[in-house]
Amino acid sequence: QDRSLSAQAVIFPGSITIIKDATPNGSTSFPFTASPSPLTDFSLVDDGTSANTKQFSGILTFTTYTVTETPVPDGWNFDTISCSVTSPNGGSATPSGAGVAIDLREGESWTCTYTDLQQTPTPTNTPTNTPSNTPTDTPTNTPTDTPTNTPTIVPTPAGQGCTPGFWKNHPTSWPSPYSPNESVTAAGFVVPAPCSSLGSASLIQALNFGGKGQCGKQQSLLRAGVSALLNAAAFGSKYPLTTQQVLDEVNTALASGNPKTIVAEANRLDAFNNLPCPLN
Repeated sequence: QDRSLSAQAVIFPGSITIIKDATPNGSTSFPFTASPSPLTDFSLVDDGTSANTKQFSGILTFTTYTVTETPVPDGWNFDTISCSVTSPNGGSATPSGAGVAIDLREGESWTCTYTDLQQTPTPTNTPTNTPSNTPTDTPTNTPTDTPTNTPTIVPTPAGQGCTPGFWKNHPTSWPSPYSPNESVTAAGFVVPAPCSSLGSASLIQALNFGGKGQCGKQQSLLRAGVSALLNAAAFGSKYPLTTQQVLDEVNTALASGNPKTIVAEANRLDAFNNLPCPLN
């Protein structure tokens, strides 16, 4: 009896899954190029639903696949790519810029998350009218001064700060007294119901919050808040807020339960966290 098996019968397929993590969530479409086949170009929308995920499964050709976010939409900054694998078999994922090269091996399932941050509008100069002399009729027609506009410059935040992606990928750079495995609650954040379970997450897990589901906006704020806390501890007066101010602002926004207040605070901290990072 022939007991041999065909080569096809013992091949374990691989898969590649791409996730878009945009802060804040919204309706922006992020385009990707992907090759070679069976991968094809696609777009993702991080609106809190499964529209932020693309999976290529049942892959039987084991080679290097490239997936690149391009072009990055106007008004957004590409941040980081983080990849993980289940059933590792010697493959690898090598990020480069806004793309990643995945050396897929038999049976591996790779998942890569692309993080983007919405740009904060740059303040513009606001002209302020200054008083001028008022013309008065006199017998000799004395000339008077004409009105002039004196521009008033609106100050922009100055200092230093690093993004959530930086702190997530550089845990050895964390400032004392904070550590990656410390819980959100232990660090001083207070997360009220119905999202109180977020308080048991570690700080490094909070930096990877995706902003999805019922507590998505709270996740986005905690992600920005943890980064802000580390920046305040690392850079002191060079960061716009102290550690206590970060905790007070985040906890006040969370306690309000108001989605607009929570998102506004997350965007405010994101702007500070995107100041020049001296640790890069």
